[in-house]
Amino acid sequence: VAQLLSKCTEKPPAYYLKKLSSKNSFVFLERNILESQCDYVSKLENYGVIIKKQYFRYYPFGSTGSQVIGFTDPDNQGLSGIEKQYNPALTGTPGWIIKKSSGTGKRKRDNSYPYVDPRNGSNIQVTLDIEYQCILEDE
Repeated sequence: VAQLLSKCTEKPPAYYLKKLSSKNSFVFLERNILESQCDYVSKLENYGVIIKKQYFRYYPFGSTGSQVIGFTDPDNQGLSGIEKQYNPALTGTPGWIIKKSSGTGKRKRDNSYPYVDPRNGSNIQVTLDIEYQCILEDE
């Protein structure tokens, strides 16, 4: 696990070994690894690593306009501005599925079990004149 993650993140394996030797029953090894950053991260599930896909909000102009747009916490919950006001609309809902494990450990979906599809959050488009906004923030 430590070797595979170190290839993805360029952090030394010792960094992950220290986390894995923690007395806690659960530790975050990494957050915010992009799929394009590590194409074999899904293999970590074979070693008991839980991989949770998370989606994040995209800001095409970075922090410009953040006083109006607001910002989110690491779990994408709006904390201020438009992000906070419209957080219920922007936040999707996760789905879930039940899988069976075979004797060899392979997991497979069984269509006889119920499941819930995930629901994407809505998009909100904000019209700000980026040039004026930059001038205002520089003043």
